[in-house]
Amino acid sequence: MNHLRPTVFVIACLLARVEAGQIEGSVNCTGDKPTAGAVVVVNDKASNTKLQLRTDEKGNFETFATAGEYDVTASSSGCAPVTKQARVLGSETVRLQFLLGPPPRPDLRARGEGVGIHDTSSPPPLPTISRATPPEESKFSTVRIFYATDRKPGDTTLPATFYSGMRGGDGLQFGTCEVSIPFLHQEGELEAPSWWRLEYRQDPERHVVLLKVNPESKNQFLDEVRQQVTDSPTKDAFVFVHGFNVTFEDAARRTAQIAFDLRFQGAPVLYSWPSRGKIGAYAADEATVDSSARHLRGFLDEFRKQSGATTIHLIAHSMGGRVLTSALENLPMPEGVPKFKQVVLAAPDIDADSFRQLAAELGSTSERVTLYASSKDRALAASKVVHREPRAGDTEFGVLVVKGVDTIDASLTDTEFLGHSYFESIVFDLRSLFGKGLPPGERPKLESRPVRGGLYWLLRP
Repeated sequence: MNHLRPTVFVIACLLARVEAGQIEGSVNCTGDKPTAGAVVVVNDKASNTKLQLRTDEKGNFETFATAGEYDVTASSSGCAPVTKQARVLGSETVRLQFLLGPPPRPDLRARGEGVGIHDTSSPPPLPTISRATPPEESKFSTVRIFYATDRKPGDTTLPATFYSGMRGGDGLQFGTCEVSIPFLHQEGELEAPSWWRLEYRQDPERHVVLLKVNPESKNQFLDEVRQQVTDSPTKDAFVFVHGFNVTFEDAARRTAQIAFDLRFQGAPVLYSWPSRGKIGAYAADEATVDSSARHLRGFLDEFRKQSGATTIHLIAHSMGGRVLTSALENLPMPEGVPKFKQVVLAAPDIDADSFRQLAAELGSTSERVTLYASSKDRALAASKVVHREPRAGDTEFGVLVVKGVDTIDASLTDTEFLGHSYFESIVFDLRSLFGKGLPPGERPKLESRPVRGGLYWLLRP
């Protein structure tokens, strides 16, 4: 896997409520200007576990830390990495400042790394194709996705920081993104630079990279969606709602990866709500759910009427499941407007009892509801500590079986990033679900498990 696993100390802080401090700081690359999107790796020297962070639009980073010693490495495109030591005692905050200098040119040329995507002296080709088909003279494909967001714009000079983690007011922003998928992409993975391979910059030929953000008016957005739907053989679209601790950049990358791995030919659409993109900002993310649900409800109502799609799937991950299910509540379903086809909730951060009550409402707006859950989802375990009640996506104390919902236990599959990236394990199952509309009993790798009150399905690796 190219992503680093979050360290044990983060989970310990959330679950065990031990006394915890914090490591925070800022990164500047070749000057005094803060560097947004820089990679910061925090290594717990005692356990040799690592956490990868990215700086926000102001060049800052932060994370929880229990007492101990840490190596903290900051790196950014066009700059040499710098490592500093941090010692955390009790609940104190340790602040680090990184001033990165230019890398040694001979070393980079010897490795044949080339230039980064933001090096204007020799930029890589940026194909304008709308589907996941490979450009002729590059080693990556470009996937175009559509987006709607209620985030506040950030530093618009860079794709990675184009939208911030703050609320943007009452209106929505629309547009398209161009995302690279390397030819050597492994299905389900979200390839990113890894410092132990001496990768200090994003490379479209190796990584899933947000290359470009193109803001558009709502009318232009809808016109382009309709055109892509019309050009597709299945006349379909999906809307993906990301989860907790996700930046706009990573949400766009994940949406493109899903579309690519599903071989989706319709219109892939991201709805990005203002998650702060920080593991310590759970409460702040949660506080945006209600307002974002209202915005999403209006968006879905208009999208199903004006997109031209005869089939629309909805996918939500983590806390995004709460945003989506809240949006679907009281969504008007006038005659003549078809239901949503598939509603997929992956590791939904929703109270289990509340989900039981929501199930009937979900069934009235869609043809099929699928719930993917896992006993390994440590982020949901952290949520359960906060809320003191089981979550619908957590199977630690039993699998939630609800009439009208296909529950799939993904505990046997490989789930990384807080046990939370289910799309790395279920993409094969989603292809059968979206492509053929097959029920669980007719899809490969699913085994039925009868329980009191019904049955659920076990997903085999």
